[in-house]
Amino acid sequence: MSEFLNIKKSGHYSRIFIALFSILLLAGGGFLFRAARAQTECGSQVECENELKEIEKQMDELSGVISGYVMKSSSLERDLAILDAKRKKVQLGIRARNLSIQRLSRGIESRSRTIGGLLKKIGREKRSLEELIRKTNELDSTSLVELMLGYENLSDFFVNEDSFESIHLAMQNSFRQIENSREKTEKERDELENQKAEELQLRAIQTLEKRNLEKMAAEKKRILRITKGQEAAYQKLLAKTKKTAAEIRSRIFRLFGGGELSFGEAVKIAQFAGKASGMRAAFILAILAQESAIDGVIGRNQGRCFYNQPRRNRSGTVMSNRQKPSFLAIMRELGRDPNTTPVSCPIVSDGAYGGAMGPAQFMPTTWWDIKTQTGYKKRVAKITGNNPPSPFNNYDAFAGTASYLRDAYGSRACRAYAKKYNYLAPKQLLQERCAAAKYYAGGSWRTFTMSYGEPVVERARKYQRDIDTLNR
Repeated sequence: MSEFLNIKKSGHYSRIFIALFSILLLAGGGFLFRAARAQTECGSQVECENELKEIEKQMDELSGVISGYVMKSSSLERDLAILDAKRKKVQLGIRARNLSIQRLSRGIESRSRTIGGLLKKIGREKRSLEELIRKTNELDSTSLVELMLGYENLSDFFVNEDSFESIHLAMQNSFRQIENSREKTEKERDELENQKAEELQLRAIQTLEKRNLEKMAAEKKRILRITKGQEAAYQKLLAKTKKTAAEIRSRIFRLFGGGELSFGEAVKIAQFAGKASGMRAAFILAILAQESAIDGVIGRNQGRCFYNQPRRNRSGTVMSNRQKPSFLAIMRELGRDPNTTPVSCPIVSDGAYGGAMGPAQFMPTTWWDIKTQTGYKKRVAKITGNNPPSPFNNYDAFAGTASYLRDAYGSRACRAYAKKYNYLAPKQLLQERCAAAKYYAGGSWRTFTMSYGEPVVERARKYQRDIDTLNR
């Protein structure tokens, strides 16, 4: 576009060119204002906003209903009412997410149309300028004396000279305004695209929400089938379920670097991390349990080494030279002694180095890469409120695991893996298997989908049954 903005002033232009410029400016004026009005007057957008507000209001009301029922003592009527209210709330949540995606899609389409219109306008003005330059070049061959004789008064000639200068500047401003508007609109569209991608990723989690709906409906049928609507029978069933739940809740859940937790405590932390990330608690627990497996290869290699312990490899120590600067920076920030802080030992079959930290077994550069200033540390701090967060703290470790799993689960590679093998298992389980393998092996995940990913998925299946029992 710059070739049109930097037009060489030839020193002699006729009235026809001035008129042509004026027509061009008048024809182009008001485009942006019309486009802006069209966006704000979009009826369907307003309807979406109103419906979203109504859904949010209904969800708040249902939350109040559920809280009111929870305060009452357990009874068949009360627990069935809670199930119904939760089911309705999940359905409303699904509807709200769909509406949000629709609204974002319309916004993207609207801004794309605006950008298209701006590009067309730039094209029209370019073509007009090309024509003007061509005609100007034709007049360059005409002598100045001949041009001046074409005016009745000499002053008219200089007036037209000044007029052209003003119009030329106006034209430059017009181009700049169009370009700025296009850049701003493109930025808005990109932001909406990012929001839509986020919503689409969250919508993938609706599979879990829909399954929750199915479970709630099945649980209601199960209760009614066993009790036949009799309160006494329900109380007997409730007592048995509570006993089973108490046994599950008190089961010990061991974590490397995080001590021992009751299963109930571990579930609460996993649910906290899962709510922020969209990953189910059972899957988060399965990863952490796999990483801390005392009876497995991983468990045997955890927490038995120190970062600078001698080792036969290129760095001469347990931890690679790539990881050491980040590890030492993390230790300084947390006020820990790097020489006495345990890390994982190398697993010979998987590589020459160890150095993973805490219950979630984060490598130092994955937690926080001091060189690139990237990693999961800031995301974890945002979730837990701990600043600085620590990979040795259970809440921070769980949040870090959940955040990493979400990225892996929604990655193009895991989506493609689930699509390729969709005849073997449900999409969710395939993506979880892939995400688990990525958690363990990063870019080499394909080698570990069955040896690591599948055991995690199987463990998550067992944990899910236990969590469902606790939630009854």
